[in-house]
Amino acid sequence: MLIAAPRVVPGTGQPGILEPGYVLVTDGRVAEVAGGPPPRPPDLALGGGYIMPGLIDLQVNGHFGVDLAEPDAAGWGRVVRRLPETGTIAFLPTLITALAELGSALRFAARFIADPPAGARILGVHVEGPFLAPGRAGAHRRDLIVPPSPEAVADLLGAGAGVLRVVTLAPEVEGSLAAIAALASAGILVSIGHSDATARQVAAAVDAGARMVTHLGQHRSQRRHRPAGGGGGGCGRADGNSPVQRTTAAASPRARRGRSGAR
Repeated sequence: MLIAAPRVVPGTGQPGILEPGYVLVTDGRVAEVAGGPPPRPPDLALGGGYIMPGLIDLQVNGHFGVDLAEPDAAGWGRVVRRLPETGTIAFLPTLITALAELGSALRFAARFIADPPAGARILGVHVEGPFLAPGRAGAHRRDLIVPPSPEAVADLLGAGAGVLRVVTLAPEVEGSLAAIAALASAGILVSIGHSDATARQVAAAVDAGARMVTHLGQHRSQRRHRPAGGGGGGCGRADGNSPVQRTTAAASPRARRGRSGAR
């Protein structure tokens, strides 16, 4: 199928917008993206708007009236089928610290992902917690927040076998560095979040294997000046990556440099 549009955002190469542009799809795959008029009459010519790569959302707690913490196949199916309406083609259902039995939720997710309906692709599950800083709980249940003991980490890895992809934790909590190393060695992407860590603690977490930041700056202390914490300390390093969410909280110069360079 050949699709032409007034504006095309390519997914690779130099950043920019092709005006006009076209996309050639062959056997269900994008075979060519180029600027200028199409080489033949297109199968579909868009009169306006953009063609752009689909979005990948690493944290979807729910949508369309569905809470993904609920083991409800009909609800999960609704999210999968309708997320493409938002431009999202793949995502991580995200479970927060609100479940007394996280293992059963992960096992449900594994069963659902094994035979999903057509729609946005489920890449795995993001578990946000329960290894968080109690003082940065946010919407998470404080009574379910626990330290990342070796036993708790092993239980999480066992329950999430084959489906767990991302874990958000607070690196300053006792046992977190060992937990980060264990999770990273198991192929899990460790993200720093719901934390009041200092820059030194974040640097130690990155050294242990953390590679992402969840809710950049949102859960740092905003009522007192303190060393750069969970926001700037992580993405200020050359090997740190962060899905940035805008914050108006005051930040140290190092944190501001990290945010401006984060992607």
